Amino acid sequence: MKKVQLTLLAIFSLFALSAEARIDPEIQESKKCSSMFSYFEKRYNLPKDTLHSVSLQETQKSHSKHKIGLVWPWTINSKGKGYHFKSKTEAITFAKAQIASGNRSIDIGCMQVNLKYHPDAFSSVEQAFSPRKNIAYAAKLLKDHYNKTKDWNKAVGLYHSGTESKAKPYRTNVSKISNSMPSYKQSLHNYTYDPKYNKNSTQKDLDKATKKRSKPKYLGLGKVEVRVGTLKDNNWFRKVQ
Repeated sequence: MKKVQLTLLAIFSLFALSAEARIDPEIQESKKCSSMFSYFEKRYNLPKDTLHSVSLQETQKSHSKHKIGLVWPWTINSKGKGYHFKSKTEAITFAKAQIASGNRSIDIGCMQVNLKYHPDAFSSVEQAFSPRKNIAYAAKLLKDHYNKTKDWNKAVGLYHSGTESKAKPYRTNVSKISNSMPSYKQSLHNYTYDPKYNKNSTQKDLDKATKKRSKPKYLGLGKVEVRVGTLKDNNWFRKVQ
């Protein structure tokens, strides 16, 4: 009987915690990308956290409350300028408007695949914004680059550009992100749930509720911006000939 009581108490405690805690909405949206990285890394035998690191380099969006960057599924780069949209619908609307205006050289989604240089990657703009389809294509592309070079650093650089002067700083940035990934993931975990969350909670209330949390590292990249590239030189996501 005592074991049954303890089990019931544990269940009730779990429900109580669920009622008081809320998943941070921005982190939850970001997980539409990040929750799939590990699966595709294993599927294509990519080094651990490669996709997450590349996606942070490509789509990083600063959290509205916390000093941490997030991968963002509804990211577009057009003419060298990055845009973060709140929803898939908003991103699709913008992308279609760009295409209608004659600009197809836009980078889309979790891994910023360029529609001009990868015209056969997706069957539609909607599919291009599918985190699963977008990440799957990028993972295969990275593996193809590795099969040609037999070097993962070079493969990451080629994902960005076939020009060495552009590929080198890119793979250096991705490497820095990758090296910071353990502490980054811990920081991300610390901010995933807001205990006793309510709309009137202040940041001080939330920090107190979660006790002492380590200050997250900002990946060493300075101000968070989308730096997918300047599209005018037609190098971004170019397939290596």
